[in-house]
Amino acid sequence: MAHYLDSVTAGLLIIMANACFSAPSLVPAPRQKRTSYLKNHVGLRFRLPTKTVSAVTTSTICLLYQSLTLYLTEIQRTGCRQYAAGLPGLGMIKILLVEDNAVDARLTQDILAEWHLEEFNITHVTRLSDAFRYLARARFDAVLLDLSLPDGSGLSTVRQIHAANPTIALIVLSGLNDQTLALQAVQNGAQDYLVKGEGPSELLARSIHYAIERKRAEARLTYLAQYDQLTGLVNRSLFRDRLVQAMARSKRLQQPLGLMLLDLDRFKPVNDTLGHSVGDQLLKVVAERLHECVREVDTVARMGGDEFTIILEGLMCEEDISLVAQRITTSLSEPFILGEHQAVISVSIGITIYPTDDHDIDELLTHADAAMYRAKQQGGNSFQFHIPNDSPSSTCQH
Repeated sequence: MAHYLDSVTAGLLIIMANACFSAPSLVPAPRQKRTSYLKNHVGLRFRLPTKTVSAVTTSTICLLYQSLTLYLTEIQRTGCRQYAAGLPGLGMIKILLVEDNAVDARLTQDILAEWHLEEFNITHVTRLSDAFRYLARARFDAVLLDLSLPDGSGLSTVRQIHAANPTIALIVLSGLNDQTLALQAVQNGAQDYLVKGEGPSELLARSIHYAIERKRAEARLTYLAQYDQLTGLVNRSLFRDRLVQAMARSKRLQQPLGLMLLDLDRFKPVNDTLGHSVGDQLLKVVAERLHECVREVDTVARMGGDEFTIILEGLMCEEDISLVAQRITTSLSEPFILGEHQAVISVSIGITIYPTDDHDIDELLTHADAAMYRAKQQGGNSFQFHIPNDSPSSTCQH
């Protein structure tokens, strides 16, 4: 007949087994992480041969100790698997391990190998310069960084990695249990600071997982702050930042910059007649067509409602900008098939050219807006340039 011993009793038996031997080599001390793991999981139970504790002989205690050690190894692995099963899946996790100590590197890889439900693809380098080379040519989800490398040490390595790859999850692995250093590492861009050899094995995998999730959440928040949720286009805030940068490049390279302000003609009747959901579909397709009319280097933004802006860089003259405007008016005048519905709209475009129109952002937008309204007053489906100094403006009917 077998009986069950809960994990607390099992832990006491390990202590008894150790106490029966004066020579530590006969019964090796249990690994700290295993006993800690055991004490933290009191609900787990083991089936052992029937013996009363008082009648257990020295040899039986030896066998009992060995059995418990094997059980503890399996429990830890099972616990890791159970823990991993409760976490949202990240799929293949690509990790860059920057560690010059071969023993520490091997131990780190062995720890991660215990996590059977998460597949870690680890690239190991021993120098900071090698890390930058790999980061420049491949995508990684996380970097595990040792603070003592042959070509870099201390917090400067954290700052360098973070500056070069601000969106990557960075975890510091250190031999120093220093809370001040840990705080400084996080302040300089690390997501976490772990002391080598301390804590249960699942701590490293959990830290990697959470660090990646935090970085993804940050990226999502950044996206929501800079892009229009409906169309995926640049929003007003990011548009202004890009226009500032484009204006600086325009002056430095002495190349004109075209700024377009677009307003859809007859959008409101479509929205009112067919409903807002169809109106939203229409705006999405408009965004797609606008992207098809410009180059990768150009910026298309939604300012709100049915109003859009486009930044055109590197065009040599007004005629080049006119060609883009003509492509847009032609594209948007084609019928839109939206499920069971069809919509026909057009667009009015106002254009100003910087630095011929040498003003700040708000003034440039005001000039483009005024030119757009002149195009709209002439029936829409057209574009008009703002001409500085009240010179005659140019209107091109399509």
